[in-house]
Amino acid sequence: EELEESEETTIYDNYKFLAREDIDRLKLTNLIGTDLLRAYMHGFFIDYRVYQK
Repeated sequence: EELEESEETTIYDNYKFLAREDIDRLKLTNLIGTDLLRAYMHGFFIDYRVYQK
């Protein structure tokens, strides 16, 4: 069977995953614990609009 592609929007479509090392390298550690970063496993999700800045 061929798998159908889903056009559903998931909650993380507008987020970029960053590992802890990326957070340190980009000097975003001050955002840890705020609503701008969502902790997930070994890193964080950041709103893509914030990441682009």
